[in-house]
Amino acid sequence: MAITLGLDTALSGLLTNQQALNTISQNIVNVNTPGYTRKVLMPESRVVNGTGAGVQITALQRNVDEGLLSYIRSDNATLSNLQTLSGTYQQVQNLFGKVGDKTSISHNVQAVLSSLVALAATPDKSDVQSAAVQAAKTMTDQMSMVTDQLQSLRATADQKLSSDCDQINSLLSNIHDLNVKITRSLALKIDATDLQDQRDQSLTSLSKLIDINYYNLQDGGVTVGTRNGDVLINSNQAFSLSHSGLSSAAPWMTRAGGQFGAITLNNGTVPAKDLTSVIADGSVKANIDLRDTILPNLQSQIDQLATQVKDTMNLVNNRGAQLPVPASTITGTRTFADQTNLNQSISLSGTEDTALVLYDAQGNQKATTTLRSLMDGSSFTPAKELLNQPWTLSSIADRMQTWMRGQTSYANASTAKVGFDATGHFSITTGNTDIGLAFHDQIDSSAGAKATDISVSFHSVTPPALSSNTVSIPKATALGTSGDTFTLTMGGPPSHVYTVPPPPATATGTDLLNWVRSIPGLEGSEFVNVGGVNKIQFANTTGLTITATGSTATMASLAPGAPATTATPDEVVQGFSNFLGLNDLFVSNQPRALLDSQIMPPGTTLGTTRDLTLYDRLGGAGPTMSFSAGTSLDTIAQKINSNSTILQSGLVAQSSITLSKGNTSINILDANGGTVSTFSLPAGTTSLQTIADSLTASNTTLTAQVEKDGNGYRLRIWDNSGNPLAVSYDGPDTTDLRNKLSLSSSQIFVASVVDEGAGQRLRIRQSSNMDVYAQSSSDAANTSILTDLGLDTAASGSAATITVRKDILSAPSKMSRAATQWNADTKAYYMSTGDANIASQMVTVFNQTQNINGAGKLATSKYSLTDYATQVVSMTSQDISSTSSDLSYHATLNSNISVQIQAKSGVNLDEEVANMINFQQAYSASAKVISTLNDMLQVLMGIIR
Repeated sequence: MAITLGLDTALSGLLTNQQALNTISQNIVNVNTPGYTRKVLMPESRVVNGTGAGVQITALQRNVDEGLLSYIRSDNATLSNLQTLSGTYQQVQNLFGKVGDKTSISHNVQAVLSSLVALAATPDKSDVQSAAVQAAKTMTDQMSMVTDQLQSLRATADQKLSSDCDQINSLLSNIHDLNVKITRSLALKIDATDLQDQRDQSLTSLSKLIDINYYNLQDGGVTVGTRNGDVLINSNQAFSLSHSGLSSAAPWMTRAGGQFGAITLNNGTVPAKDLTSVIADGSVKANIDLRDTILPNLQSQIDQLATQVKDTMNLVNNRGAQLPVPASTITGTRTFADQTNLNQSISLSGTEDTALVLYDAQGNQKATTTLRSLMDGSSFTPAKELLNQPWTLSSIADRMQTWMRGQTSYANASTAKVGFDATGHFSITTGNTDIGLAFHDQIDSSAGAKATDISVSFHSVTPPALSSNTVSIPKATALGTSGDTFTLTMGGPPSHVYTVPPPPATATGTDLLNWVRSIPGLEGSEFVNVGGVNKIQFANTTGLTITATGSTATMASLAPGAPATTATPDEVVQGFSNFLGLNDLFVSNQPRALLDSQIMPPGTTLGTTRDLTLYDRLGGAGPTMSFSAGTSLDTIAQKINSNSTILQSGLVAQSSITLSKGNTSINILDANGGTVSTFSLPAGTTSLQTIADSLTASNTTLTAQVEKDGNGYRLRIWDNSGNPLAVSYDGPDTTDLRNKLSLSSSQIFVASVVDEGAGQRLRIRQSSNMDVYAQSSSDAANTSILTDLGLDTAASGSAATITVRKDILSAPSKMSRAATQWNADTKAYYMSTGDANIASQMVTVFNQTQNINGAGKLATSKYSLTDYATQVVSMTSQDISSTSSDLSYHATLNSNISVQIQAKSGVNLDEEVANMINFQQAYSASAKVISTLNDMLQVLMGIIR
């Protein structure tokens, strides 16, 4: 019995040592295999009935330190994050340059200043003029190039997020599959260490992409989740991430605005959870930050620089005149909406005025007047035709043209033309290429008054103070019948009565307008066209009431109804020529489709109740919104989005709809399908204005308006409480009416809260890229939601489109150098080719500190243009240097941890060879024991025999 036990014991030793030698061989051959961990045989004594019976193998174990693995995976995420950032930052460094580099943004801005200094010293030298224009072009070209590259990097980051999600999904699936194999192997007591190595390798790869937490289960599986607690792998399945990358990006595009898609977790919940904001580390986080924060911050700073340069330099350049070749043809850069019947209007502040000076090639005055004189000129009929402001731009163009054509001091003055070109720009032609037109802003209307940049208040949409008629007032045809009256009262007695004369005399709409103009305070009244309906724009609304008697539809439609109160301006711009962009140095085709607040601290709320009304270039597009004290930026954005979703028609070619059968209804429905209002169209022609007025009058919760849009019209309908609306049609002409109107739900404005720098912006975008304007009631302190938030036209995208004006590029002498000045001796304005006044002013404003709004990581503060450019480059270099330092630290840390892991888990050949010798000797010893016991057994058997 003892011999048999001894044989069993020796055999167990032999087999164990053989397995140990196999394990050592496996370790040695995988010494260079990535992810392979050293395997260790774990023997234990075998005991039978309290007596030692040899040795047995419990399990083959991996020689790993789970603490070190967890540590390096955490650092992997940070290291991968920094590596991704560093790779992009190197490209950013090449774009922005370093402070002192001759190719940096700051250097090119400084080069513009240097060229202006030279221009101020020698303004009449053509090579100096060309150098100044070329320096400006180099600067704007770089801004445009930087913008293109930054947006390309954003698009690349977004595409990488898509590919990273695919890689994450592959790793998650692989880990789950390995989980299944490992748990099955362990249950069957099959070695699973190589499978565990593979799983560890996948976990390590996953940790470089996204920050993860993982937990080992008792059955040998692992669960994986984000650090935020979202499960990616459970005991049953692996979930996936989804993201759709964009091929291109633009400066205004943001994740908050919905342009960039979310990274969603597909775990069966509806809607799928957005993980974008909860991913905290890894290359995925780096690409999110690059796309949504880092690159947009840099873009915002470049856009702000471009905006400041453009606005500052254009204001000064518009003060000057073009010499020696006079500015005989001038086209503004501001685009106006309606080129056929411009209703936009302006007003001036206080006594400020603008002198218009016609001059020859020598800079001598040929004729002069002022804007107020034009609009209040006794030479026009009726006298003081447009005394009261605001003045429509069309009336200003008419008066300027009339004045210029009346000049006798130069040839071909009668061919002068002032109006709007096909693209909506204010255009002036003097009629003589040797005669130019200059503008001199001054403190009042007196000749030679002190120069100043006047304040121009702009009303962008339908002018204030309109009559309430819904049927057009006929301008040239008979108005009313004999005895019909039209009565106006301005705040009390006396009343002014217009009576339609008896035949054969006739009265036209023009006669009626001239009578209105004869009333003190209403001299500035005129015709305007709103939605295809001729109305009267009253120059004053204080205490105005209107009544009418008579049977004619036109007269009856004027009563009752007071015109709307004068609206606050949509924009205030310094300088008359600057407002129109008549002599801009820098131009941009960037639409005014974005409004941005200042960068506000996170958690900003309104301190008091405020209201907000949004318009686009067509007009109103939703109700006035009210916000109570304590309202957050997010809530403001949500309310704007819900209130600006309205019913809007397609572009209707005519201002009316014609149906053949009639008795067809437009039904305006609420969100539940209930009828809010109905209007039935008869057979024949019905004006859009009639439809709008009927819908508005039928229900106090509705507003309907007809807006002119280029060569057509649009019908807009909204609920005054911001509730969603729908439309249906009933009747024999349903299909025809539906096709002609094409009414559908349209979100006109899209609001979002955008992270920027250390805070947030409220951003409002016109969804069709039209100009957008905001109005808000001011309190006693003259503050409103606009001043509370600093809500104004956004700088976003300015750097992409800023260029030097095309004709200045081809003819640098057109860049302003001389100012329009007053000669007290000759009592006339003049200018000189040797005058460097404007060039000197450009140098001054370049060096002058000005308040520049916060952008990106730069806070609102006072900078000169060169200082701001230097600060942009300097801060970018600091960020790059900081990232580089962090990368160096974590690369060293990661390397040190890897060394420790290798020391623990890696295969050491010297150690393996030493162990091999030991196990070989043990194997030989076990074999010797067996051999000896066998000899003993043979002797014993021989004795027995």
